[in-house]
Amino acid sequence: MSSKKSSDSELAPLTVFRYQYSSLPITLSSADCAGKVFVITGANSGLGFECVKHLVTLGCKKVVMAVRSRQRGLDALALVESETGVKGVAEIWELDVGNFDSVKRFATKVEEELERVDGLINNAAAADGSWSIVQGMESSIAVNLVGTILLTVLIMPYLRKCVKQFNCTPRVSFLTSGLAWGRRSDLAKIDKNRGILNDVNDSEKWSMGGVNRQVS
Repeated sequence: MSSKKSSDSELAPLTVFRYQYSSLPITLSSADCAGKVFVITGANSGLGFECVKHLVTLGCKKVVMAVRSRQRGLDALALVESETGVKGVAEIWELDVGNFDSVKRFATKVEEELERVDGLINNAAAADGSWSIVQGMESSIAVNLVGTILLTVLIMPYLRKCVKQFNCTPRVSFLTSGLAWGRRSDLAKIDKNRGILNDVNDSEKWSMGGVNRQVS
């Protein structure tokens, strides 16, 4: 490889692949989860759905499946219960991470209706593959970044209360794409005078690399 630039772009995917097999997470046990409450966004499919199935089998008191579509959520809940044999632990709450009013209502409901929260797993994401505006900004930015951070910030005060009340250590997790490791070249294209959020909200730049920006 003749330059550091080519080294960065070509080695990054290999690094991600290596880490998948050399840095596996610590396995959870029933002792870790018994009596605890978890909230998972985008829980009706993909990794969020699999996470729900895993947690309900570990003795959690409650697993909140935060979903945009109530019907798809109910279908997923039925599948969780049929595949795990565990009923009455997972439940459906509606949440559209791309709608900031929905995010605020959800955060309020968490504090008012959940006895405690031991984990918030931010899994919901948007990857439409085409330019669209949500809440005045490009849709993947609204969902994958702003809405997700807003939800976390709004729930953090309640997590701090749980620390004091239950002497616990709540966790916040963000599911992201490993493909971001290979997109360093995109950072060089950002117009620093405009700011990163203004720059990625440019429809012309989206057409030049929108999918790359989404997965990053």
